[in-house]
Amino acid sequence: MTGNEITVRREFAASVERVFAALTDPDELVQWWGPKGISTSEVEIDLRPGGACRWVMHPDGATAILRGTIVEVDPPHLVAMTNQWDGDDAETMVTFRLLPIERGTRLEIHHRRLPTPPGPGEFADAWERALDSLTGHLTDDTSKEST
Repeated sequence: MTGNEITVRREFAASVERVFAALTDPDELVQWWGPKGISTSEVEIDLRPGGACRWVMHPDGATAILRGTIVEVDPPHLVAMTNQWDGDDAETMVTFRLLPIERGTRLEIHHRRLPTPPGPGEFADAWERALDSLTGHLTDDTSKEST
């Protein structure tokens, strides 16, 4: 974590293709996207350079809309996009890089051009909590396959 950027890493016991789908398929994203306690009711992703993205999230009963544009995509290893909350001037850049490892997949999230406030630590904490949700989603997925 430096200045106005952070990198967060997490390992999953799932294939790169599986994790990529969880990060890019709107039907899956509404099941897990965001920190625990924040639901996401709609997701739209046009998964190509220049394609638009939109997440409708509900923190504390309110509605918050996050929009972005896909900058780069290399399925199933990379997605880079801009992010901007409605009503906020700050446009950030998020890159998801997926790397195969012996036990599954290492996901690296690099989030740049972070506004201050909040500080980078708050963004890192939010990503960690969102990745907890993704871990639960992928774990539920694995337990369904074994039944």
